[in-house]
Amino acid sequence: MMRLFLLLLICMLSVSSLVAGNREKMSEESFTLSNFTDEERNSVSCPTRGLFDSSGLYVADLSRYTSKDWSYPLRGGKVISPFGGSRKNHQGIDIKTYESDTIYAVFSGRVRFSKPFFGYGNAVVIRHYNGMETLYSHNRNNLVNYGDYVHAGQPIAIIGRTGRATTEHCHFEVRINGRPYNPDLFFDCSCHRLRPVKVIVSSSGKIKIIRLSPKQDTIQSPQKIGRDN
Repeated sequence: MMRLFLLLLICMLSVSSLVAGNREKMSEESFTLSNFTDEERNSVSCPTRGLFDSSGLYVADLSRYTSKDWSYPLRGGKVISPFGGSRKNHQGIDIKTYESDTIYAVFSGRVRFSKPFFGYGNAVVIRHYNGMETLYSHNRNNLVNYGDYVHAGQPIAIIGRTGRATTEHCHFEVRINGRPYNPDLFFDCSCHRLRPVKVIVSSSGKIKIIRLSPKQDTIQSPQKIGRDN
């Protein structure tokens, strides 16, 4: 009788664990891994469905990330044109390195867009598990396709000068709910590090950056961290 009771208890705990895991996975997939709409498949900038919590906030704690959870997009690159800059409407940063260098996914996620787009030339947009989106453009070749799942540090494109570009470089953007933010808020581009910050964005687009102490080394490459809010 006791053996039967123990078996039933183990079965109940296993089912409970499976349900909890599926619930967590469904919650994550509700905004990052679901089938993309026509707008999401055909535009580099669009809102992220289900991004904000019940209080209308998006929260991501980048201080939790280790060197395996992220990668700088161009590891030997140097910023040649900042966010905004003299053009004012420059919605990202331009990173230059040598011809035919490899561009890497900064976080894990799913490719939402991979094809030419007006002045961007060949572009890749990745929606990440943390809710952010990153864009990489002017690529000579895209190495990933729409719908592909990618991990941080995975090669996704080869640097080029397609679209409106005068030299080989990567135009890199960070977007939250379709709105561009200065990548320097999240990355220290001078030394290729992820900043240990908590990012709080309201549904109106107002952003707050809270500097924290990094929990571990934050220098480069693979794996997945789920949604933080």
